[in-house]
Amino acid sequence: MNWWKKLLERKDYLLDQVAELSPADGDQDQYYALKKVGLEKQLGSMYDKFDHTIIPFVLGGAVDVYCFPKAKGGTAFATMELIHPDGNGPVPNELGTYELVAFTHHKPKVNQAKDSAFHLMEHRLGSLLTIIAQHSFLSSLEPGETAEIPNEDGNSHYLIFDKYQPKRRPFRIGNQEHGLLLIMEVQKSELIYARKYGTHKLIEKLKEAKVYPSSDLDRDAVI
Repeated sequence: MNWWKKLLERKDYLLDQVAELSPADGDQDQYYALKKVGLEKQLGSMYDKFDHTIIPFVLGGAVDVYCFPKAKGGTAFATMELIHPDGNGPVPNELGTYELVAFTHHKPKVNQAKDSAFHLMEHRLGSLLTIIAQHSFLSSLEPGETAEIPNEDGNSHYLIFDKYQPKRRPFRIGNQEHGLLLIMEVQKSELIYARKYGTHKLIEKLKEAKVYPSSDLDRDAVI
């Protein structure tokens, strides 16, 4: 998916699109509570230690990532700013409108150092979720797609997307049905395999190796 340049070129347009969806404070608080209930039904209880980003997502800042340490598959980081009270949000995909989720096998702990493995993953996945969230308002992102995002050292992050529905029931906010789009970072050889044979084939191998859906790369490649 070659949309990195497109995203940078259309940032002003993106900010206008997201800002149009900003609800009133009262509606936002009520909707946050409903969304929290829906996410906890999918991911387990939310971790109570959390810092908001300085610049809100609707003003061009990073997304807030919320932590769910008891999720099936590890510790989940989920967004809560994409879907708005009127049901609008990202450009709909096969899931409809959705929030993003990513995983690590590291767990949050009280008084954890800022350079701990958990916080390093929280920062890395937060940055990736922000980029994907920005692009989700420009075009549809589908389960099974892949993406390559350059980083500051000249290398890239290699990502696959998948539908995440661990409870065999849809993610709901109140009585509205939505989706969760999994963002998983993989090795370069794994991305090449996914693009040649299909992401579902790679996911089968990741599950066999018991590393799905974690984005931790301190492991051997399955390809």
